[in-house]
Amino acid sequence: MSNAPRQPDDPRPDFAPPVTEPVWPSPAPDAVPVYGPAAFGWQNGPDRLHAWPPQPEPDPAERTAMARAHWIGVLTHWVGPLVTLLTAGKRSAFVWDEAAESLNWEITVACLVALSVVLMMVSRLLGLSLLLLVVAASVVLRLHAASVASRGMHARYPVALRLVR
Repeated sequence: MSNAPRQPDDPRPDFAPPVTEPVWPSPAPDAVPVYGPAAFGWQNGPDRLHAWPPQPEPDPAERTAMARAHWIGVLTHWVGPLVTLLTAGKRSAFVWDEAAESLNWEITVACLVALSVVLMMVSRLLGLSLLLLVVAASVVLRLHAASVASRGMHARYPVALRLVR
């Protein structure tokens, strides 16, 4: 902005502050966006995607059961997620979803372990490599899913067979 004197026909009022950066109009808080993922019912949150309108959050007991459904599979394979599904999953839809996801992952891991055993008959190196990769990926993904579920978010395994709904 220049310090030149104002012309008499200048429509700006004398009390207007100088504009240092563009001011964009912000939408109303309840406005529905017309473009991007938000137009399709999804809003980007600080650390996750959540449905619009906001869904209820799981309480702390549900969050604990959601995380347990994932990490207990490291110790008990498919038995722990199945027991969680049939007990705590009956009381909470959040826990049901996490236990079903965990059980689906265990079914996928069992199929991959069976495939690696078959491959060991053909090539020990290939079968053993696949077995070690599956076991390591299973432990890492389970602990990550337990961490995500403990924050009250839905954890999804990347390549799980979705047999239990």
